[in-house]
Amino acid sequence: MHPEHEMASVPTGSAVLRLTRKTAAEVLKRRARLLRVLQQAGKKLVRHEGALSHVVEDLRTMIRLAYAWGHRAYPSIPWRSLLYVVAALLYFLNPVDLIPDALAGVGFVDDMAVIGAVVRAIRLDLDAFRQWESEREAASLPASAPTLPVPQQDRPPRQSYSISR
Repeated sequence: MHPEHEMASVPTGSAVLRLTRKTAAEVLKRRARLLRVLQQAGKKLVRHEGALSHVVEDLRTMIRLAYAWGHRAYPSIPWRSLLYVVAALLYFLNPVDLIPDALAGVGFVDDMAVIGAVVRAIRLDLDAFRQWESEREAASLPASAPTLPVPQQDRPPRQSYSISR
């Protein structure tokens, strides 16, 4: 399914989400801005993992994906999907979104809804990225090293002689 069809489940008419998408496009113009957003999102995720348990793995994947794109290691992500990822991260970082994060117990409900909608919209792209990560990791692991024969010594080991009197 295409992202534009699936994103219909996100309240796109919201001024907050429109502004977030516009800001995401601006962030993607500058690598330093993107890396700063990713660093902040990673820190916030670590602080609030428990409250985000339903989306924590997908959120981590989104951060890694944007990081790989920002370092030009993974250029295969469609622009619209990348825009959605960064918009979701910016929404997550915004403490005064539709439901302020400071509200204990419910502050991250809207964040999880937005992240979940983005994940559903770009599921195939996230799966492709995870596959790319797995292949890259497998390629970087050294193949089992062949067993080398133990070198034989050409001469006997040194012996220390002591002079006894």
